[in-house]
Amino acid sequence: MTSVNSENYKDFAKNFINNFAPEILKAYLQQVELWVAKRTWLSKICLSFIVAFMDECVKPKVTWQNLAPHVDNLVAHVLFPLLCQTDEDLELFETDPAEYLHRKISKFPRTLLTTE
Repeated sequence: MTSVNSENYKDFAKNFINNFAPEILKAYLQQVELWVAKRTWLSKICLSFIVAFMDECVKPKVTWQNLAPHVDNLVAHVLFPLLCQTDEDLELFETDPAEYLHRKISKFPRTLLTTE
């Protein structure tokens, strides 16, 4: 990337974080609130993308200010239930470990499974 492109990217990133990301986050928080209240349906893949976006919102101050008041509820009503194992999960793990892994891993986009 040339220095001009790099500078343009930094400007775009700063603009996105300050102006667009907070509004996207607010919309996602509203959708999650509706999902928790069982007033709307969100697929597991959709939830995983929302969680990934929220993960990116922790570092920038402007997005963290919007996210911080919701963290306790998000952990209690979204993250914890998504991570909990059901009796069905445990039975599948014991009877067919390969299928168990396939189902668990296929819930999350490939980008969420890679580490940087």
